[in-house]
Amino acid sequence: SDVCSSDLLPEPSIKNKYFEMNPISSEEARKQLDLIDHDFYVFRNKKNDELQVIYKRNHGGYGLIQSK
Repeated sequence: SDVCSSDLLPEPSIKNKYFEMNPISSEEARKQLDLIDHDFYVFRNKKNDELQVIYKRNHGGYGLIQSK
């Protein structure tokens, strides 16, 4: 048969979460990231009111994803 076993697997579901995002500094976002013990933290930056993502880099330190 031409059916691959991966074709039979169900699509993974996406769980939605909603929460308030009061603006905080990138430093506060880093502290929150360390507290929650996740790989990334989404926050609203108080400098420009934009959504940004701070994440732990594989080789140490942190990275910040932001729009242009």
